[in-house]
Amino acid sequence: MQCIDELVGTLRRFKNAVSTQARRIGTGTPAVAALESVNASTIRQEVADALDHLDALRHQMRVAFIALAVEEGASMSDVARTLGVSRQLVSRIARDIDAD
Repeated sequence: MQCIDELVGTLRRFKNAVSTQARRIGTGTPAVAALESVNASTIRQEVADALDHLDALRHQMRVAFIALAVEEGASMSDVARTLGVSRQLVSRIARDIDAD
């Protein structure tokens, strides 16, 4: 859950930066200067990093769920339907789990 909280905080900072940037552009500040004033490149990287971290966590949770469901005897089709992914993806992840 900490990952989600961090992402929410990062997205709030991004929203504030975009609002500040828009306000400055609206008052005549050149676009590049407005971007620089809110450290746009840093914020963009923070958002990208937070989303990457969330995606990695989502994948770990998916793998753990698949491992548990398969151990409990669920079919690949049931697991895939529950997760909203293809049966082939579930099968591939299950094979990868068995290989480890």
